[in-house]
Amino acid sequence: IVHVTAHGEAKKEQLLASRSAKAGEEIVLVKWIGMEGTLRIIREEGAALAERFAPGFLNKLEDMRDEIFSDRAMEIAGRNGVSALWDMAEGAGIGLSVEMKKMTVRQETIEVCEVFHLNPYQLTSTGAVLMVTPKGEELKERLKREGIPAEIIGHTTEGNERIIWGGGEKRFLDRPAPDELARIYEMKENVNA
Repeated sequence: IVHVTAHGEAKKEQLLASRSAKAGEEIVLVKWIGMEGTLRIIREEGAALAERFAPGFLNKLEDMRDEIFSDRAMEIAGRNGVSALWDMAEGAGIGLSVEMKKMTVRQETIEVCEVFHLNPYQLTSTGAVLMVTPKGEELKERLKREGIPAEIIGHTTEGNERIIWGGGEKRFLDRPAPDELARIYEMKENVNA
């Protein structure tokens, strides 16, 4: 059992509140989805990956560790009037419309997921930050000037529908499903059984 207590302080104007998001704002994805999940797969299945990929490829993956934390991105976002997207739709009582093809994912993540038949869009994504702002293009360009990848992937809507578009197909988002990493652990259990 692990028990953690944390305390932090911030000025009121520095807090990013999910309930402050409004319909008609843009959703900006900062960095790439699936980064942490990719690194955890490497840690769990490094030997299997070493059989399939060259050492240079695996070293490039390890270098992703330095990309996980987004302090500079959060600092820039705070100055551009953003709201955090995590649980934002629920807290603000608004909907979402997001395009899957606009979500940035590194090719390395896709290749690692293919080895284990995992969906990179359902992989833990610590390091990626989703933000909502009325000035999406401005935020995106400011982040890119700082060398931080960012893309507008959708917008907030009236009502409470949470829609994801993929290949011209409209799907409704459910509550978060179990992370794809759970499938890695299930595969290990089945092999050891």
